[in-house]
Amino acid sequence: MSAEVNIRSFSTEDVKELNKIRRSEGVFETILSLKDETVDQTYHYFTGERIHTFIAENKSKHQIIGYIKLVIDEEKRRRHKANISIAIHNDYQGNGVGTKLFNEAIDLAENWLMLRKLELTVLETNKHGIELYKKMGFKVEGISKEDTVVNGRYEDVVFMGMIFNR
Repeated sequence: MSAEVNIRSFSTEDVKELNKIRRSEGVFETILSLKDETVDQTYHYFTGERIHTFIAENKSKHQIIGYIKLVIDEEKRRRHKANISIAIHNDYQGNGVGTKLFNEAIDLAENWLMLRKLELTVLETNKHGIELYKKMGFKVEGISKEDTVVNGRYEDVVFMGMIFNR
């Protein structure tokens, strides 16, 4: 589904819609979430002083269709990096929403937070996600075998990273 997309900062008023996205078919299977995640759990997932989140919104429907979240490492000697997580509603995947979200997150990380590295993990079976991350400049750094349970199976996870050249 193609739509005009607005990228904006997270607001606590977004939590209920984000909870629906995180529990929706085609999304929860690829992130570390469960179908029964509560709104309160979603609130805690998106709030904290080290967390920066951008929201993708369908302009015409004023509906949240995805997010990207950066979490700056809390260890003093690792505060130069952040972990990224992203989720896009199944109906809007493959339409450039992920690219728009990544562009905002990368700009914030590199030019405003002065981070040196971004990291993420992705299920090895999530080929579209891996393709997007490589397009954005991430490189494979390793694989963790039988890392995550998905639909009763253990799946491998790919570790990916991006280092900013300064």
